[in-house]
Amino acid sequence: MKKWFVLETIDDIIIGTTNAGAFVSATQGYIPGSTVMGTVCALYGRDNFEADTLNLLFQENMAEFSDFLPLNAEGRETFPAPMCLHAEKSHDSSNEVLLNFLKSGVKESFKQYNQIRGDNRDSRFFSYSIRQTVTARTAIDYKTDTARKSALYSRNSIAAGQCFLGCCRIPDSLTEGRAAAGSRSATAIEEARDAVFDILRDGRVLRIGASRGSEYGRVRVHDVTALMKESSGSRQNPESGTVLPDGKRELVLWCLSNTEFLDALTSYDSPVPDNSGMLWAFARRNIRAEFVPERSFIRTGRTRYFNNARGGLDSARVYIARGSVLTYTYDYSGADLPGILRDLEEEGIGISRQLGFGRVMVNPHFLLTEGVSGAESPLFESGFTFYRDRFSDADDSYLKDPEVRWLGEQLQARRDWESIEKLAELFLKRVAEMYESARRYCGIGKETDFGPGKTQWQALRDVLGDLFSESITRDRLLAAVRRVTVAGKEETQKGADLKPDDIWNIYCLFQGCTNVEITFGSAFQNLVRDLIRDAVRLQMEENAEKAEMTEKARKAENAEKAAPGLACRGIIRCLDHNMTLLNPRVYSELQQLKKKPDDDRKQETR
Repeated sequence: MKKWFVLETIDDIIIGTTNAGAFVSATQGYIPGSTVMGTVCALYGRDNFEADTLNLLFQENMAEFSDFLPLNAEGRETFPAPMCLHAEKSHDSSNEVLLNFLKSGVKESFKQYNQIRGDNRDSRFFSYSIRQTVTARTAIDYKTDTARKSALYSRNSIAAGQCFLGCCRIPDSLTEGRAAAGSRSATAIEEARDAVFDILRDGRVLRIGASRGSEYGRVRVHDVTALMKESSGSRQNPESGTVLPDGKRELVLWCLSNTEFLDALTSYDSPVPDNSGMLWAFARRNIRAEFVPERSFIRTGRTRYFNNARGGLDSARVYIARGSVLTYTYDYSGADLPGILRDLEEEGIGISRQLGFGRVMVNPHFLLTEGVSGAESPLFESGFTFYRDRFSDADDSYLKDPEVRWLGEQLQARRDWESIEKLAELFLKRVAEMYESARRYCGIGKETDFGPGKTQWQALRDVLGDLFSESITRDRLLAAVRRVTVAGKEETQKGADLKPDDIWNIYCLFQGCTNVEITFGSAFQNLVRDLIRDAVRLQMEENAEKAEMTEKARKAENAEKAAPGLACRGIIRCLDHNMTLLNPRVYSELQQLKKKPDDDRKQETR
């Protein structure tokens, strides 16, 4: 049985590629099958299943986990770029043309080419790279509680909010080579398989990767087996391959993951995949394949696995890197050839397939037929698209944990403050524009101080600060603003002898009201109304783009209720951070006030 899953990163994920003691700890661009297998094995063992069955699944490699490759922003599959694709060195990246060097006649002797490798490609040839975050840290000497000398290091991680597609394959029955103990009955195997798939049930939250005991490692599982069957993402019938002049057929294998081969004579790891016995679907049927190095594109690497029993790293193992293209020739033309090629793609090649190694695409149509990339001929066939909002609700039982709930509250508070910062920046910009408009309208030069100053803004800040302990509504907020801006003395606001405040009631042209004069105080009140409207908009922007209409209406109602309070806090945030430092009555300080949002944005970028 084979099931497909999508892992959605809730937190940043660290999948290390180098020694933990390195200055920069890089991360993989995908989630290796070995990482997922280790997590499932640990959870399976905690439930006290029979040791015999545990060994069968994870020691005798009955359970196979593929690498989980990234989905692009549209939820479509991406695969490591095949290394037979090349581009001219001087090519325009915005109009990229890829040449397939498996086809003769596309390479010109007087041009130089770059091999396409190291990134992922979707079916339309578009390049896709996962989002990563970098965190700088300092190791602490716990004896002195100070930073350890020369111990600054950084860690790369896969950013949260991304999706990765992979599969788990467990045979329905034991093969003859694995049948041994009587306790390994068909019922026991079925129960063990169901237990593994229960760990990977839809909506469950797992922890994978490094530092998963702290703020890293949470992923949410989505079971997409049914969606995979409905789509054409996994090809059912690979191409039969090109028939050569000598009557043999050509076999092209595109490595979607790292692949490990053993030398036929020494049984050591080999960087040359010339052992046809590692093509398991062919070897079972005694089909001998011959490796063609001049039509293959290979890069290799080395890895070392930690051996828990020995308490250290095993010897280095050589592998063929993902994206390599292997070419073979073989002599077979039986009627069952399509089924054999399908088995080859289903089972994979080489060893260590339980760790995600050996996944290949057999005879990709584009690599066999096309010499130049084009939208009319996709790189591979894929109808699979993952939409997060169409899947079942997540298993959020982990939210009952008080520490996790506290972290969620901190994250929500941070998002609220980000919205407030946006409002404060917008408010500051418009206030500065009002000062400029009033100066121009009244013909006040640069040498004269003009308009409400620090004293008036501090009075406004005090009035708005009193609202924090009360129920803030739109009318209450506007009434508080009006009380400060209409007249200089509160007692004159209630009588018939209302005396306008000369400072707030200077005239200006309010933004958006061309050739309509309005007092500064009235313009400020209109500005607060606009600010509440912007607060609603900012709250609505946080909604999911594909939410149902009823959900949108509910969130719009909540945003309408929260907007006055958000606008009030935005004004106070602006006054505390800006007006206390600068006096907008002074022309030179007004200019600094106008530039402040841009300066703050540049500082955040740095």
